[in-house]
Amino acid sequence: MASYEDVMSLSVRRGFLWPAVDLYGGFAGFYDYGHNGVLLRRRWEDRWIETFLGLSDNYHLIDTTTILPEAALKASGHVDHFTDILVTCTRCGESYRGDQLLEAATHGEQEGLTTEEIDARIQELKIRCPNCKGVLGPSREFHMMFP
Repeated sequence: MASYEDVMSLSVRRGFLWPAVDLYGGFAGFYDYGHNGVLLRRRWEDRWIETFLGLSDNYHLIDTTTILPEAALKASGHVDHFTDILVTCTRCGESYRGDQLLEAATHGEQEGLTTEEIDARIQELKIRCPNCKGVLGPSREFHMMFP
């Protein structure tokens, strides 16, 4: 199976997409679409619209703004509830979601744990950095929308 890096490299070479503002170091999670990427995305959107709007006359399209005032994000719960618990390797500096490290080690769901519980489980299971096998530092809350 191809790695994420292989897929991204191919996507850039073939003009599908590339990291946004790549010239200035990029910005995680943001991509610009090249010509081929725009065509592919439009095809997917067209198929989605045909499929779901064709199910009922009661389905309608809506296109909303991308940027919202903080009051709307607070009312929807995005400000207070979109956090993950991150663990950072003390050797290589890579960060990982604590629950995902635990799930990989235990093959079971690990959501809803506190930072203290994640730290204790990582110590108990002797989980090391997947990248370099270094020691993982203490976990911390990370707000995904407003880092």
